[in-house]
Amino acid sequence: MIYRLCLCLLLSLPSLALAAPGTPVEPIIEMELTEDTVIPGSPTQLTISVLVPTWMLKPPAFPDLEVSHLMVRRPPDSSSPARKRIDGKMWAGVKRTYQLYPMIQGQFDIPARPLRVTYADPETNAPVEVNMMTDPIRLFGSVPKEAQGLDPFVAATGLKLDQTIEGAADVMKVGDAFKRRVVATIEGTSSLFIPPLLPDSEIAGISAYPKEPQTQETPDGGTRTEEVSFVVEQGGDYELPGVEIRWFNLTTKKIETASLKPLLFSGKVTLAQRLERNWRTIAITLVILALVIGLALRFIPSLRTVIQRNYAAAKTRYLLSARHSYNQAMQAIKQQDLDATLKHVQSWVNRLPPQACPDLTALKAALSGIGEKLYGPTPTNQADWSAVKTALQHAAQESRQLKRQTGNANALPPLNPTH
Repeated sequence: MIYRLCLCLLLSLPSLALAAPGTPVEPIIEMELTEDTVIPGSPTQLTISVLVPTWMLKPPAFPDLEVSHLMVRRPPDSSSPARKRIDGKMWAGVKRTYQLYPMIQGQFDIPARPLRVTYADPETNAPVEVNMMTDPIRLFGSVPKEAQGLDPFVAATGLKLDQTIEGAADVMKVGDAFKRRVVATIEGTSSLFIPPLLPDSEIAGISAYPKEPQTQETPDGGTRTEEVSFVVEQGGDYELPGVEIRWFNLTTKKIETASLKPLLFSGKVTLAQRLERNWRTIAITLVILALVIGLALRFIPSLRTVIQRNYAAAKTRYLLSARHSYNQAMQAIKQQDLDATLKHVQSWVNRLPPQACPDLTALKAALSGIGEKLYGPTPTNQADWSAVKTALQHAAQESRQLKRQTGNANALPPLNPTH
């Protein structure tokens, strides 16, 4: 941009001849607005030209035109040379182009703003610095009659929605996780005019972990990307709502609709959930069983010894099992304790059979992110720990599938997340 402004200054050199007597020597500001009434989301072009009778010694200090609910953009090559014949003399300077986007319907007033110009005095060539004022500008954002019912109002030459689902199936088990990514692509206006895509409502039985929306600008539009990770917490039938954007087509002057269908799937009820539904029967059964065992332990000492020994052995096996390490790791994640999490995750990995080795890439990345933030300037947040929890659940699910396919063995390569 500096190079372009310098080029503009060099191109003003043919006007070095001194102004004739009677010719005004003050710089001139000319402003041109292509349209004063536009549809919200559509640009109108403002050109500010600064002309001097000699040549400029510095690039003009153009003002800031930002006002509330008015987006101001500078297109590529927004600065260029300006030349105009005034009273028979060729004046030269620089012009700058702005694109003004009303974001809502209404009136927008850009007040007069200061503009500093430095140029050569026509008689002495000495630097002259002049502080001038631009003219005030008024423009309007007006929603077409055909689109009065749109809320939010979106006007474009094109808009489409794309959806990607990773890891989902028609029937999922409790603990399974998947991602939903929706991308909106707009043409004819900025991606900042795309409304939110995925609703923030909670669905009972499913945990949702949304990422921050991402927008990307292109020369004629842009994209907005939203992604949410879901974990099935309970069994049942679920429906993730569809996505719909009604928008005004600037080319056809008609309202169109971009939409995605709802996502339907089922969560498989686990044995634990079935037992929970029959807790009264189970409670009575356990009380009776406890009485029977109590009587047996009291009157049959040898049986008591056997049961105690078997219980101790079973407890030892559990404490040395991968399942115990997994539960400890999940508890450490809940408490956001990185050292304990690393310890129990490593223990879980070591206790898995080698044939049940899952892909630990996502888990390592999530733990590394926690470590970097813990020892860096940026604090960790709930989303970071949610990512670790989801990655561990994914790894455990993959391990169970591998174990069913290949059988049992011992040990896995160590997990060494970097801080």
